[in-house]
Parts: sequence; structure tokens; C-alpha cells
Amino acid sequence: LFADERRLRRLMLRGALVACAASSVSGLNLFSQFMPRSLAGFPAQAKSVDQVLNKLEFPKESPFDPQDFSRQDESIDTQFYDTPRFCFHVDDQAVAALTQYYSKAFREWHNPAILDICASHVSHFPEDIADYAGRRVALGMNKLELSQNKQVSDYVVKDLNTDPSLPFEDNSFDIVTNVVSIDYLTQPLRICKEVARVLKPGGAAIFALSNRCFPTKAVNIWLKTNDLEHVYIVGSYFHFAGGFKPPSAVEVSPNQGITPWAGGSSQNNAYLAVVKATVDK
Repeated sequence: LFADERRLRRLMLRGALVACAASSVSGLNLFSQFMPRSLAGFPAQAKSVDQVLNKLEFPKESPFDPQDFSRQDESIDTQFYDTPRFCFHVDDQAVAALTQYYSKAFREWHNPAILDICASHVSHFPEDIADYAGRRVALGMNKLELSQNKQVSDYVVKDLNTDPSLPFEDNSFDIVTNVVSIDYLTQPLRICKEVARVLKPGGAAIFALSNRCFPTKAVNIWLKTNDLEHVYIVGSYFHFAGGFKPPSAVEVSPNQGITPWAGGSSQNNAYLAVVKATVDK
């Protein structure tokens, strides 16, 4: 037992000091390094997160092509995520803002069943989540990380890029969350179809976006577009996957009033947006 505890501490320290610091890169300067990618249907007049999807008419055809979902590092993802990363991948203030958002959003349901996809050792749920939520499942890549997630009642280890199906029955969950990981999924429309399938009638997908990423594992289109365009991309995933009502978006970042934007890119180190789509059942 003591040997296992020592091993866990060593892995946690290694993950916190090496893996996170070395590979999670802020998008403030990252995305400008790549040739921009124009997006058919993007509302050029949008100047804030909430305006991007507001009363938007999506194009008839999907704006995506296969090259959009290629990556710099196409090696098997299980190798990249083999080392546990016991840290937050966004600013602490962004984490707090997301948890505060969840504390209100989750209470729209009575005893909600929640699935957190692309999860890790923490799901950023409110501390009292067990008091008012039901079944809570984390699905992610690293078993050791998932085993330390105290905010869920169960976990599943699965690589969604290898197999984009969700191992759950139809109508299993009221809420499906994804925290700053949609940019790593190479088959996002298929996964959004699966999200719609496992959601109960009246359920919703709640996906959080930041301006940070592991650039070698982010899909090509993410690196060629800015923060407002990311909102449009995720909204488009829901729209073209089918099975959802029109998506909406809101910025939950702290200090919004005093933090400038540079074109479509937030200059806020704690930038965080949420795209929400209610299933159409």
C-alpha cells in the first residue's frame, strides 16, 4: 500500500511539473502562427462569443473537409496520454468560472445523470455535486487520472479517436460535458451524433472552450482559426451532426469588461466560452 502511494505521488509530481507545463500552450500567440482558414457561414459581424451563434443560419453544406481534422502528431493517442497530468489545463480563474457556471446550469435538471467526456482527474463540477446529481461518469484516456476523479461515481477508459462510439445505452444521461478537449477529437461530428444518442429527451451537451491547447494534438482547423471561430466550429459540429436544437454560446471568463479582444482572439489568460446544445427528442 505504501509503495503504491509513493508511486502515485511521484506520478502526480511528474505530471504537474513536466507534462502540463511543457505541453499546454496558451492560444494568445499560438493561433496567429498558422495560415488562417476561412469558414463558410461564419458571421463576420460577430464581435463577442454570444453573438456568434445567435440566430445564425448555417450553410447548407458542412464547412469541413478531411484535412481539417489532421494533426501534427498522428501517433496513437494512448502514447501521448500515457503519462498522467495531475493539473489544470487552463487558468485557475477559468476553472472557477466554469464551476460557477455548472453550479447553476446543472440545477436545471432534477437529479441529473452526467457524462464527462475527454475527462481526467477532475471534472470541475461543484463541490456539492453529489448532493443533487445522480449517476456521474468520466470517460477519458488515462486510467490513473480517472481513478483519482472524486467528482464522479464511475469512469471508463476509452480513446474516442480510435472508436468514436460511446459505450452507453440510448437516453442514458441528462448532461454531457466536455472541458477544453473538443479540439483534440478527429471525428467530432460522429461523436456529437453519439452524444445526441445517449442524451435523454430534454438533455443537453455543454462544451467548454479555452484559448490553450496541446498544439501537436489539436486538429488542423483549430490551429488556423481564432476564438470566435472556435465557437462557430463547435456550434457547427452540433448542427451538422443532427439531433440537436440550435446551439448557443456564452463567455464565462472573469474580467471580461476589462480584457480586450484582438480581432476574434481574446487576450484574457482566463478566457473560457461555453457552447450548449439541447438534444432534439
